[in-house]
Amino acid sequence: MLLVKLLIIMLLIFMVISLGFGMFFMLKDKSGHRTAKALTWRIGFSAALMGVLILALLLGVIQPNESPNVRLKAPTTQQ
Repeated sequence: MLLVKLLIIMLLIFMVISLGFGMFFMLKDKSGHRTAKALTWRIGFSAALMGVLILALLLGVIQPNESPNVRLKAPTTQQ
């Protein structure tokens, strides 16, 4: 479980870093080739993150939160 959480955090950090590189290259580069490459890496990290999340969910490593509607229902008493 800890390994999956670390992988998710690393992918999020890599996404932010590649987005920053994309912004930097967009401002400094005139060709746009390095900007496109940085943003392509970000899309790849996003796809990898979605794949890890779906795989971890299917394998039962992580569990989604309950719906708030389920917790707010008042208990019913039978008489």
